[in-house]
Amino acid sequence: MPLASILRPQTLDEFIGQEHLLGSGRILRNMIEKDLLSSLILFGPPGTGKTTLAKIMANVTKSNFILLHAAADGAKSVKDAIKQAERDWDIDHVKTVICTDELHRQPKNVQDIYLSAVEEGLVVLIGMTTQNPYFAMIPALVSRMQLFEFHPLTNEDLLKVICRAKDHYLSLNKHVKFEVDAIQWLVNKCGGDARKLLNCIEILVISKDENDM
Repeated sequence: MPLASILRPQTLDEFIGQEHLLGSGRILRNMIEKDLLSSLILFGPPGTGKTTLAKIMANVTKSNFILLHAAADGAKSVKDAIKQAERDWDIDHVKTVICTDELHRQPKNVQDIYLSAVEEGLVVLIGMTTQNPYFAMIPALVSRMQLFEFHPLTNEDLLKVICRAKDHYLSLNKHVKFEVDAIQWLVNKCGGDARKLLNCIEILVISKDENDM
């Protein structure tokens, strides 16, 4: 399993970054903790925690979680997910969060399928996009969803990610040490993207292990 997957935060307290949305008393954190979620668009650059937060939202609100990928999941997948959500609500009274990655890449006719389910509150749709939704998504869907913009992770955020990676390797009896210059290089190279940072660290650790063999 990739390091980025192993270290994926499981709770709001573990989540790094987006303090403007998730800090104490901030609107999105309150919505999650008080189980007041409505359909959302999480808009921002890759590697900033959009999918991770969607999973945390479903877990905190005790909702079923369905992950769709716009590039691979078409009209049938969307209709099946909505039908499943309707069954789960009717039978078990359990809500469903449908999380669609890169929602802007789904054709307009597929985006249309979500409209009634979102309008009626049958599902909580969380759409993630790296594109401006006002230009990349159909206006009817955007108007039914709340928009939250994600920012690139700060250098301080990325240092926390590095510390978490070091702690993980320490738990495996691997003492990973980064010089100050190496840390600065990693932070600059990754441009606020935690996934890219963890991928770089993983490659460096693997390369070191192979050189030691």
